[in-house]
Amino acid sequence: MNAKFFFLIVTVFAFSCSNESVDSLPENNASDFFPNNVNSYWKYVVDSNSEDLPDMNFAALDSVYVAESSDNSISLAANNDALANGRMNMILTSGNLYKTDNTLALDGSIDLTENLADLGFADSFTLTGLTLYDLEASNESIMFTENGTSSNSIPIQDTEVPVDINFEIQTKKINFYDSKTINQINYNNVFEGELTLSLEINATISLLGFPQTVTFLDPQDILSINYYFAESIGMVNAQASQGFALSDELTTLLTLANIPLEIPTSINISSSEVLSDYALE
Repeated sequence: MNAKFFFLIVTVFAFSCSNESVDSLPENNASDFFPNNVNSYWKYVVDSNSEDLPDMNFAALDSVYVAESSDNSISLAANNDALANGRMNMILTSGNLYKTDNTLALDGSIDLTENLADLGFADSFTLTGLTLYDLEASNESIMFTENGTSSNSIPIQDTEVPVDINFEIQTKKINFYDSKTINQINYNNVFEGELTLSLEINATISLLGFPQTVTFLDPQDILSINYYFAESIGMVNAQASQGFALSDELTTLLTLANIPLEIPTSINISSSEVLSDYALE
């Protein structure tokens, strides 16, 4: 684990808009919600905002396209094989997508950017079989969940402090809409899903020569992405909420011990990816 992980602990998103909804639409095929012919492409306007991190205030464009496609496997790329700018597009282009009659799943990763390189944690989280949508799932049902643990250290006052990390990655079906207006455009048959990464971190700090375990991060969603796939188009919108807040226990203890904390106590970033153009081969 290295500095990139704290970027993940750092990115924020939001979503809105609704119309008619139904629990599921099993008569449709998963491929209808993700056309996958080679040379198909989607263009997105990416907008990122943060009061805590000036570098995360930017506007950009993402051009995402099908690089390879077979009967049940899809590989996406972005921006002429460069990195995507949007959080969901980063995830979609990180590996291979697999489809069945009713589902679309991803083998990839949540990779972290180079921002906040002076803060600790993991390079990425590996995703295996992460279900992005399931047309037979009920509203509010969990489509995928994975739990894991790891250990690392972070620098506090020139000392590497051991930390234990518990994480959970989950996707949920939020709703299925017969029609939905998103960014003033009406789409028919829209699947809404949510991807979350939850984190809990405990640190072992030595005070007056005695080790003490304290909560570094209380259990919290440090990444939440709401995304929409529309029939015959693909992903039309994604909005992310990412951020973290260090525990009161940690900040109080370090303040009483007069130990400076070299990382922010909280960070929030919001970003969105809005479909602006597409072409399906």
